[in-house]
Amino acid sequence: MPAETRGTVRMLALWLTHKQVIALLHLAFALVLAHVSLNGFWCLYRSKILAGFSIGYLKSMHIILALLSWLTVLSGTWVLLPWYRQLPANTRQNLLFYPQAYLTSQSHLADWHHFAMDWKQNIGWLTPFLSTFLAYALITGGGEVYQDPALRRVLSLVYVTLIISTLVPTVLGILINTAGTNSFLNF
Repeated sequence: MPAETRGTVRMLALWLTHKQVIALLHLAFALVLAHVSLNGFWCLYRSKILAGFSIGYLKSMHIILALLSWLTVLSGTWVLLPWYRQLPANTRQNLLFYPQAYLTSQSHLADWHHFAMDWKQNIGWLTPFLSTFLAYALITGGGEVYQDPALRRVLSLVYVTLIISTLVPTVLGILINTAGTNSFLNF
């Protein structure tokens, strides 16, 4: 191989595949959701708006939170999940490129698919509904949300549920990717 070609090949190895970019964006969206949810919960718990934040800013933040949560769940369900569930065409193919088949073929890893993946898929769908509800509550309630103790308690419970429904699938996804194979992301 000529010297100038080897440098090009090495340079191309530093690029991410489209699957890796989508998976990283999906993870980044989930982490941003967790951060914004914790921030919103903290504001509500303290019953005051943090310095420099207006009600308009918080409303727009929650609209973005709702849109981002829908984008995260839809991209996970309709883009990443089909890649995860793809089955090999024949039994002699390398299972490293088929994460679900790889996990279920290994007896010590099968529970990662049967338990963790089911929980990840189902709990994750709570997130967009809860974040949409919180955005609606803040838009319609405005600053009164921070004044009414009963409403604050209810919304605090929704925030805690939102945080759990964001973090549990995120952590399970990280653990599944650690236990299983990520070779399918390379193509």
